[in-house]
Amino acid sequence: MNRNNLILALLAVVQAALIATVFWTSARPVSQTFAPLISADKAAISAFTISDDTGQSLTLEKINDAWVLPDADNFPADEVRIDSFLTSLMNTKPQGLIARNASSYDRLSISDNNFVRKIELVNSSGKDDVLYLGSSPRASAAHIRSSSGPNVYLTTDLRSSDASTEKSAWIDTSYLSFASNDVVEVTITNAQGDFSFSKDGDTWAMASPVTGESLDPEKVNSIIRNMANLRMLEPLNLASSNSHGTDAPIAAIEIKTRTEVIPEGTNPTDDTASSSEAETSTSPAEPTYTEANFTVAVGDALEDAYAVKGSESDYVVSVNSYLLEALINNSADDFMVQTEDTDQP
Repeated sequence: MNRNNLILALLAVVQAALIATVFWTSARPVSQTFAPLISADKAAISAFTISDDTGQSLTLEKINDAWVLPDADNFPADEVRIDSFLTSLMNTKPQGLIARNASSYDRLSISDNNFVRKIELVNSSGKDDVLYLGSSPRASAAHIRSSSGPNVYLTTDLRSSDASTEKSAWIDTSYLSFASNDVVEVTITNAQGDFSFSKDGDTWAMASPVTGESLDPEKVNSIIRNMANLRMLEPLNLASSNSHGTDAPIAAIEIKTRTEVIPEGTNPTDDTASSSEAETSTSPAEPTYTEANFTVAVGDALEDAYAVKGSESDYVVSVNSYLLEALINNSADDFMVQTEDTDQP
């Protein structure tokens, strides 16, 4: 091989090595660092509003260090739920650049007027943040954009289901709670009349029962169970600002409970005692009881619900209609079963 050919061969090897190096470098993923989507600290956020793609929106506001629903006369919100949501927002990181200009916004459901969720954060720093959540290319990810810049990113830290516009997602929905086994008296008033029931031991009796029929205790117990763990769909407002018909109810129930007081330091499930204790003990003391009264008034009919005001709350709330149908509609006959005639052959 002459000198010229050797030089050409060496140049070819060097060129091939350079091409391979350039190709390998360009093919390797480039680590990208994106600016934070939210400018404020979590502690600085004083309110936020979530809007969805159906036109529904929800606002939560911090008043005197407590989160409330301002649209429901400042009904208390679930502090733990809100803290978890805001923490998720603060930790939301862009995980890939999807688009750089507004021409892609509608396609990704992330424009100012076409979005899956819009989250507006108000903070004490004087600069508010707005985030848009868009379509989901897969179940665990969503497109996201901040109003502070044009870029659309992909994130797996936040989904539309985390940002509900339903009030029930942000509150404790428990409205009334008591031990159903402790109920000893019930009075129901509705358009069909007034019905009173009392319990002696485990046996229910009805005042002025229907002649020839006997009480079906399950009909009473069913209503009691619905009241004992009554949950709301959402709070409406303070009763003082709008009673929603609960001041002149279409139905009402009065419930009296009687609960045995267990002396402090005793174990009610422990029936054993030493022989010396048994010999020296006197007759057991008579049990003592505490009594409590609860009332629930049913007002205006709503969509698949009724307005309800309970004695344990200052707020009128909406409750699923199926929980209240028997209370509203039952007549005396509905609480009874036909007594079998034992004289018939």
